[in-house]
Amino acid sequence: MLADAQALTDNADYPEKVRNSILKVALDYHAG
Repeated sequence: MLADAQALTDNADYPEKVRNSILKVALDYHAG
């Protein structure tokens, strides 16, 4: 599970932005 509490609270009004950020992190972890 990937969770960034600050991203979820700071961007609560922009769920698409949060989703894209989490996807990027997941891809970075997978690539590394």
